[in-house]
Amino acid sequence: MNSGSVHAATIVQDRNFKQEVDFNISYATGVIVNPFQEIRPVVMQNGRWDNAKIGLQPQFLKDNELVYDYDDINVFPGGKEYRWLDTRSMIYQGERVASVAKENGLFHVYLMPDEKRGFKRYMNNPDINGRYVVKTYQGTDSEIDADYVWVHFFLSYDMPVEGGNMYVFGSFSNWNYQPQTENEYMILVYYRRQGGFIDELIGYKMLNSRQQ
Repeated sequence: MNSGSVHAATIVQDRNFKQEVDFNISYATGVIVNPFQEIRPVVMQNGRWDNAKIGLQPQFLKDNELVYDYDDINVFPGGKEYRWLDTRSMIYQGERVASVAKENGLFHVYLMPDEKRGFKRYMNNPDINGRYVVKTYQGTDSEIDADYVWVHFFLSYDMPVEGGNMYVFGSFSNWNYQPQTENEYMILVYYRRQGGFIDELIGYKMLNSRQQ
């Protein structure tokens, strides 16, 4: 990898809610014969494969450098920042936790009611981009002392919900549902030798939409 950047989408109508990932890949001519066929980049948002950009072709070639600077096919929905909660303690109430109760031998965490944000202006709030951390204050080794809990989510919303469903979405759900605005992007560069059958990972680059 040579360089890369994340910025608001170039297309005007997408600028307020989509993010564009542009990058260049430099290569050695003595090793790679046909870069358009042998170099195969993959662009991922927050470590997700479900919306990864695969099969991108360079826009043009410049001095042994492949340039991927499109306006449309390398664009991701920015979304909003993830909501968060802190369940590291079953004794004290963590952030955004209303109460903790033990029912039939299992801990139940009841969160504070949240509000819908569909029409609210984006607020820059640092988070870990939908991921989770295994951690407990009641033990010495979180990897073995941490336990599962039932978490009850509450969203202030007019009922009934029509035309769709609500989901709790993130790394813990294996990214099985949709969008997020500060995001992390990973560009993976694969190389397949002419006549070969496997893709070899030869480079990668991490980008963050805030750190530009």
